[in-house]
Amino acid sequence: MPIPNRKSGEQEQDFIGRCASKLIGEEGYEREQAVAICYQQLAVHLTMDKEWRKSFLASPEATCLTQYKRAGTNLK
Repeated sequence: MPIPNRKSGEQEQDFIGRCASKLIGEEGYEREQAVAICYQQLAVHLTMDKEWRKSFLASPEATCLTQYKRAGTNLK
């Protein structure tokens, strides 16, 4: 099962949508599971990106992951 990687310059929301669509359509995952996998992939990818870490430290409230966690989103 190939999990998509974030493209250079791709916005977080765009990546999550593209990734989840691929996992749902091509791999047969349920929406909730696909979104969880994509957020995990994004988190792994972002922690390895030096420029993202710098921007996160400068403005953590601007990231999709932070907004998602702050909203207490429930995927059920």
